[in-house]
Amino acid sequence: MASTWIRGLVMSLGLFIHPITASPLIDRAPTPFQIDGFAASGYPYKTASGYLFWVEHNITLRPGEGHSWCYAWQRTGTTDMSIQTINTTPCEAEPSVTWSFAKASGGYNFSLAWRYTGHGQLAGSAWIPDYEIQWITENNNAVQKYVGPSSFSVATQDLFIG
Repeated sequence: MASTWIRGLVMSLGLFIHPITASPLIDRAPTPFQIDGFAASGYPYKTASGYLFWVEHNITLRPGEGHSWCYAWQRTGTTDMSIQTINTTPCEAEPSVTWSFAKASGGYNFSLAWRYTGHGQLAGSAWIPDYEIQWITENNNAVQKYVGPSSFSVATQDLFIG
């Protein structure tokens, strides 16, 4: 009698548990950011504190959606028209997206983050090697300019922000 009861309990639990374990959780990779129109350059206009430079790009947050234009103009603080670091700044059209362009040894780190909820953020970065930033002559001026691909994807990680 006890064994029949236990067998019935096990079968009941098995039927109860089975639907839960039958469909495993699917680990979805975060969607990469699509970058288009990426450009960076020194600018042949001198201010009192140095020359200007700029970086701009379009970012598509989800496939099939429109893009947001992001840009920054900065003073170089130097005596040449080189591309320098741009600290974290929001995109004008989409302030939930922030980005930076940081000079490092051997290149630049282009970082992006999209705060899609109060606690959720997609973030990623792309390495821009020094050979994609070159000195060119523009209007008789030596100007540093990005010469790499204007379109590329940036892998992302889904982060929880506490």
